[in-house]
Amino acid sequence: MKLSIRQAAITLALARGDMLSLDDARGVEISVQRGALWVTQERSRADHFVGPGARFTVSRRGRTVVEALERGLVQLSTA
Repeated sequence: MKLSIRQAAITLALARGDMLSLDDARGVEISVQRGALWVTQERSRADHFVGPGARFTVSRRGRTVVEALERGLVQLSTA
């Protein structure tokens, strides 16, 4: 699923295995309300695992890929 975040925040219910592709999303905050995510950013060797109650802020331009490791609820917000 490709998303364009044009509002302050969006909440998504994700099933296990659902993937999001965020292009040029630098500054977008990903908050996990329920479930767990795997996040990777273009031109970064680091992968990030984000669990319930945790947040991750996209720090790079380019593509960011998010995969739901389990069923959950995620909020994407911009500053």
